[in-house]
Amino acid sequence: MNQEAIYINNEQIPQEAVLSWEYKRLKVNYKRLKRISTGAISNDFNKWQAERNIDKMREALLSIKMNLGMADLKSKLSNQYKLGNLISVIAVKLSFGRRKFSEVDFYIPKSGITIQEVASQIDDIMLINTQAHFKINLNTNPDHYVLKGMSNTIQEVLEFTGGSPLLTNFYAHYGDTEDLKSVLSKGYEEQLVGTARLANGFIIGGVRHQLKQAENGIRFKALVEFPAMLPNFMIKQHELHLACEFGRWLDEI
Repeated sequence: MNQEAIYINNEQIPQEAVLSWEYKRLKVNYKRLKRISTGAISNDFNKWQAERNIDKMREALLSIKMNLGMADLKSKLSNQYKLGNLISVIAVKLSFGRRKFSEVDFYIPKSGITIQEVASQIDDIMLINTQAHFKINLNTNPDHYVLKGMSNTIQEVLEFTGGSPLLTNFYAHYGDTEDLKSVLSKGYEEQLVGTARLANGFIIGGVRHQLKQAENGIRFKALVEFPAMLPNFMIKQHELHLACEFGRWLDEI
């Protein structure tokens, strides 16, 4: 797919806004990866950064992540995500069941593909472990560190969500709707829905991504539920996170 239009709060946002967010996150995550990498790292990143060559910057981050491997990334960053997970638990408990939604809408014109096919292909990329899928998942967003299938319905995720300075390690349980506050939006026909749980099963949020055929194309709504006590800044930052990753995932389909 290509030429998708991206909307936040019913307002179309320019692709440059998403690329600017990604550029900033590429710089931040490169510094973090450089500190933990044990292999050779290209000395050209600063040059690509000065040139604002986002494609080359993406390649550099992906190379470091793939060389380290997901197990090593998780091990080296364990202190960060353990603290991030603890803060997530506190945020849930202080929110008393209330949630805030981070939502981004995509319109893909003349896609030549059905919503069922889109949902199925996204499902495959998320849950079927191949080197190609690992590369896609790590490359769709600079804030991704681990995205791998644990079963045919569970995906492990290690990432920075929103504007959080700390990683979170959680498991997306697709098909599980426990405690979700969102509902399928009017007119939408297909959904990828699930809870976000810590390794001990504690629910910290969830997703309800939705699709419908519309206007000679496809409408895709990415929706993530967060504990309500999180500041709006983080919810807004995660909108750009979603715009970045789903824009890239949809391009892969």
